Amino acid sequence: MQSAFSSAYHNHVSAAAAEAKVIAVSVEYGLFLTRPIPGCYEDSWSALEWVALHSGGNGPEPWINEHANLQRVFIGGDSAGGNITDSMVSRIDIFGLPGVKGSEDPRIKPPAEDLAQLGCENMLVFVAEKDHLFHPGSNYVKKLKTSGWGGTVQLVVNWGLGHCFHIFKPHHVKAPELGYYNICLHKMDIVRFNSHVDKTKPTAMDSHSSEIAFDFSPFLKVYKDGRVERLTGCDVVPPGHDPATDVESKDVVISKDDDVSARIFLPKLNDDPTQKLPLLVYFHGGGFCIESPFSPLYHKFLNSLVSKSHIVAVSVHYRRAPEHPVPIAYEDSWTSLKWVASHVNENGPEEWLNNHVNFDKVFFSGDSAGANIAHHMGVRAGAHGLSGINVEGIALVHPYFWGVERVGSESQSPEHHAAVDNLWRFACPTSTGSDDPFLNPEKDPNMGKLACNRVLVFVAEKDLMRDRGWYYQELLQKCGWLGVVEVMEAKGENHVFHLFKPDCHNAVSLLDRLVSFITNS
Repeated sequence: MQSAFSSAYHNHVSAAAAEAKVIAVSVEYGLFLTRPIPGCYEDSWSALEWVALHSGGNGPEPWINEHANLQRVFIGGDSAGGNITDSMVSRIDIFGLPGVKGSEDPRIKPPAEDLAQLGCENMLVFVAEKDHLFHPGSNYVKKLKTSGWGGTVQLVVNWGLGHCFHIFKPHHVKAPELGYYNICLHKMDIVRFNSHVDKTKPTAMDSHSSEIAFDFSPFLKVYKDGRVERLTGCDVVPPGHDPATDVESKDVVISKDDDVSARIFLPKLNDDPTQKLPLLVYFHGGGFCIESPFSPLYHKFLNSLVSKSHIVAVSVHYRRAPEHPVPIAYEDSWTSLKWVASHVNENGPEEWLNNHVNFDKVFFSGDSAGANIAHHMGVRAGAHGLSGINVEGIALVHPYFWGVERVGSESQSPEHHAAVDNLWRFACPTSTGSDDPFLNPEKDPNMGKLACNRVLVFVAEKDLMRDRGWYYQELLQKCGWLGVVEVMEAKGENHVFHLFKPDCHNAVSLLDRLVSFITNS
């Protein structure tokens, strides 16, 4: 249904032409049922071939001959038209492929090898939260990024809106916020998340540089020009010798191509420099968006933990959202664990791990989002294995778990629910929501495969996620996992208090209990 001549599309394309100062050709292809698929694709290709006839300035349409720059051509569409757009820039004759039918037809679900052949340099994909095609659109972007295509793709998510809202509600406040016309046709090269924008160089979008697209104060803000401003967790301290604990630290590169690194901590090696020590792999918190192993908070905490427990620690620097949306943090963390495992035979790239680590005694830990990652790394290690590594225990500090159904006291603070839900969707735009298995362990069928025999969970009385920690204990006890799980609660404290008040009584108790968990194995 619909056509290039309907009032909705006439108004939409007219506005696009006016706003972006372009020549627009709105294609009227044959509609099913009178012209069955693949007729629409053939008609659309014919339309593009017709446009190409004007490249020498002698085609049948004077407007295109006289006014169109065919070195700058953009193809776009919505819904089925978005599907046709993809097929047009691929244009691979796969019709009638044996065994392909229904929703697996490559015209509906393009394979990665086809996406790699896209004949354009930039792509912008809009999805709407309440659209039943939200996830296919988001997954298309994810597949495109890993297909080998060399261009730039940007995903724009419109929360709370439905399919093709911009057509049926052209005056809706969200329609102009898309920046649909100017972004798609003129600003493609600068509209992307970028935390390293050079503020000394003016851009075409400077007039919008102060307009906020997402505000997650006091953590970060994202502006409409794509700039990410982190409001906390940005300070860093160099590695080296810590005189207070006698711990040495240094920074190492794990994956140069993916910008994954780590800070490694080594305690004072007393009388036996060849002694093999337990290893802790630590994942920092920060809602997947802020902080790093190099911040003063984590540097100090790891120095203290390594000194008191006499272990080697690898504090992982994974890539953060929104520039690198979840699940990239999980993939980077798994890459880090495989890098750690490469040292099992004492021939890995890092001498501290080759010379000083006992890989029969490995622990995972983290706080908040990092505790979430530590859990999933434990599940993944149990499901897929880490050759040569024995994960003896996992310690989760104030784990960032959530879910649609309220647990315990969560129902008493509804004003905070939306903030947690929105932050997760912001960090993971392709998520199914708060019951995503990444966020809600209860929905993960592999939870019982957790690769250790002991788990220690820390919760804080005033933390919104306190009851999720207790509920996690229940889930482990009934999911088929055969280990032992304990929970330690800090009375009167809030989320990750131990980082901000490391010398208070409860923080000291937390550290001592974590040390005991590692050393009394």
